[in-house]
Amino acid sequence: MDDIRDLTAETSEAYFDTLGDVPNFRSIPMADVEMTDLGDTYRFDGLAAPVGVDADFEAFVEVYERGSFRRYLSAFGDKHNIPFLNEHDQKQLMGTTKSGAVKLDEDVRGLRTRADVVKTELSSRVKALVDSGDIGGMSIGMVVGRGNARVSFRGGRPYRAIQNFKRLLDVSTTFDPAYPTTEAQFRSASIQLASASPDLLQQVMLGAYPQLRDGATDPVLVGDGDDEQAVVDDGSGDGSGVIEPVEHRSVAARKRALSFIVLTTGGIDDHAS
Repeated sequence: MDDIRDLTAETSEAYFDTLGDVPNFRSIPMADVEMTDLGDTYRFDGLAAPVGVDADFEAFVEVYERGSFRRYLSAFGDKHNIPFLNEHDQKQLMGTTKSGAVKLDEDVRGLRTRADVVKTELSSRVKALVDSGDIGGMSIGMVVGRGNARVSFRGGRPYRAIQNFKRLLDVSTTFDPAYPTTEAQFRSASIQLASASPDLLQQVMLGAYPQLRDGATDPVLVGDGDDEQAVVDDGSGDGSGVIEPVEHRSVAARKRALSFIVLTTGGIDDHAS
C-alpha cells in the first residue's frame, strides 16, 4: 500500500494494527483554556482532547469514545508519568503527573489537563503566548495499542473508534494545531519500519520516546549526543558502575537517524499523522 488513501476493508486491519503500535499525535484548536497567574505559580486548565467528536483525516475518520481516557487513567494513571510539554518537546517541560503538579481526568467534554506550573522563563513565555493567542491549540501524544480501538467502515472509509490506550506520551500546548512536519515524517517512517523491521522500530521507539520503556531503569548517561556512554550498575552497590557505550542513543540522535531513514526511503504519505 503506497498511500493510506488506498485503504480497503482488506488492508485496513493491518494498517490500524501498525498505527496502534507507534506514536500518534492529535491536536485541537484552543477553545477551553485558561492560564492564571497565582503569584508563585501559573494555574493551567485546558481541554487536551475531545471525546465523542469525529476527526476527519481524509483517508479515515477517528473518534475518542467516551470513557476511553477514563479507562486508561484508571488503570495506569498512577503508574505512567505523563509530562506536560510545549510543542511535544521534552526540553520544554512544565510539569509531570508523577510530581502531582499535573492532573489529568476525563470530564464531559474530554481529557482535561490541570496543572500548577512553576514560574520559569518557559512557563512565563507560554502564558504570554496563550494570552496573546499565539499558542493556538493543545495536543496529545499517544500509543493506542492493539485491541484498544474498533475499526468499521462508514461511507466507504475506515472509522476508528478509540476505546483505550497503551500509553499517553504527553499533553502539550502548541502554536499550530496542525501536526508538525517533523513528527509527521517520524510517524510515516515508523509505520514503514513496522512492516520492514519490527526490531528496528522497537529500538527507534525506545530511543526517541524514553517514556515507552514502561518502568525500565535507564542508565546514567555521560557525554554528549552520539558519543554518549552509560554508567551501568556492576552490582557493587557503590553506584560507581562500569562505563559502556549506549546502545540506544540520545533522543536527538535517534530522531536524526530516523530523519535520515525518511530521506533515504521517502517514507509514505501519512495523512493520518
